[in-house]
Amino acid sequence: MNTEYSSEAAETVLASGKANAERMADFSKSMMAKAVELPQRIFESNLETSAELFSFMSRRMQAQAEFLARLAHCQAAEEAMGVQREFAAHMTEDYSAEVSHLAEMTAEKAQENFRTLTEQEPNLEEPPKAETVAA
Repeated sequence: MNTEYSSEAAETVLASGKANAERMADFSKSMMAKAVELPQRIFESNLETSAELFSFMSRRMQAQAEFLARLAHCQAAEEAMGVQREFAAHMTEDYSAEVSHLAEMTAEKAQENFRTLTEQEPNLEEPPKAETVAA
């Protein structure tokens, strides 16, 4: 009977050890997934920001072309100065709006990445204590 009791206790200890090992493995997998995911998210954020910047530059180049076309048709210096003033005002507004938009994009992505990184991990309880078995 003593041997039976020792076998049952050993099986209990082994089972709890296996459960702890499985929880540790799950935790390790989760952390590795995050370690891989974060650089990918940062890369994707950089691509989105680059796409936005190129889109903005495209809009500004179009505005520049339209400005030069309007300037070429001016008949008097006052008219040219008015076209330049209007162009400068719109340019200032556009750059200000774009800086705000990029700041918002960056903040949103940073918050999203931080949330992903700090999501709750699997619960790692303290491993059960092995009971001392009398032989």
